Amino acid sequence: MPNICMIAYSDYNLDARIKSYVRILKKAGHCVDLLVLKDASGKTVESFEGHNLYRLSGKYRGANPFLYVYSYLKFFLIAFFSLNRLDPKKKYTAVHVHNMPNFLVFAAAVQRLRGKRVVLDNHDLMVPLYEAKFNNSGKGFAAGMLRLEQKCSAAFSSAMICADDLQKEYLIREFGIPGDKITVVLNLPHEDIFLRVSVPKEDGVFKLIYHGTIAHRLGIDLMIEAMNRIRGQIPVKLHIYGVGDSLGEVIALRDKYGLEKEVFIAGKAVPTEDLSEIICGMDAGLIANRKTESTDRFMFPVKLLEYVYLGLPVIAPRLTIIKQYFKEDMLFYYNPENVDEIVNNIILLYNNVELAQKKVNKSYGFFNNHNLTGKTSDYLKTLNL
Repeated sequence: MPNICMIAYSDYNLDARIKSYVRILKKAGHCVDLLVLKDASGKTVESFEGHNLYRLSGKYRGANPFLYVYSYLKFFLIAFFSLNRLDPKKKYTAVHVHNMPNFLVFAAAVQRLRGKRVVLDNHDLMVPLYEAKFNNSGKGFAAGMLRLEQKCSAAFSSAMICADDLQKEYLIREFGIPGDKITVVLNLPHEDIFLRVSVPKEDGVFKLIYHGTIAHRLGIDLMIEAMNRIRGQIPVKLHIYGVGDSLGEVIALRDKYGLEKEVFIAGKAVPTEDLSEIICGMDAGLIANRKTESTDRFMFPVKLLEYVYLGLPVIAPRLTIIKQYFKEDMLFYYNPENVDEIVNNIILLYNNVELAQKKVNKSYGFFNNHNLTGKTSDYLKTLNL
């Protein structure tokens, strides 16, 4: 039975994308070892559905780019030695490396030199994301180093995966990567993880949900502003699940407005397997990404796909990457960062059940064109399996 190794600077319990890949490989008859981040349990080795998790180091969360680099380097070195300790026994057929950072692909340098398949999966584009996260123009030493890191990592890998078509266009245009080296594999919800379940809903209260990273670029504060403006107009409650650099600021803003009853903030991320029940108990999903180079073109919100897949109408900003896949009649669109339009869409949704269902039906049509069967085929071909 072929063995595959995955390397990801990620908490496996919270990453639906990586779990989806693992389930695809398992159904195809392959065994997977995962080199990932430590979690709160403190375990270093554990088994998950017959696969092995090797938890290597902790994750840095903050706004200091130097500490990010240190955390990445530490994980990289441990991953390099762990992979080469395991490989003689496991005899991996391929190594699938998830960014960020891209240079994690060099942890499989020995395997690449031995002719094994090493795939770099670009979940995120580091240069645009760096610009958005640190309010940088994309110029200067740090941005230049990130560009070099992307180019060298791409050249070293056997093949690449990216998350959407605009990412592929960017990688070809900016770095000269051959198009036939890049496969687009959308981050579709896996049918074994995301299940439509029946959940009793709170009578009379319209429940909105956001789950994921809590960061300024993702507009969680705009959601709080909208809830402040809508207070008293309709019975609505916003549920926020996740962690991130801006969590403290979001809690402070909620408390400043006295919205403790209208806005629930979990203050923690939710294991992937628990998301279905939470999402299915809601009335609508809310996306509020600000418009930056990164969010407008290169950050396709995975949570949007999860809401649509589980039958929720979605309020979303008119960003290029979202409009690439969803037409105006599929979502409740608003102009980016326009809080009044967010409020108007919430009220419109609350008062128009038929319109909401019509958009739900239209948006679900996305999965007629992009389905798990196609994702599975593209992914296995990329690994040469």
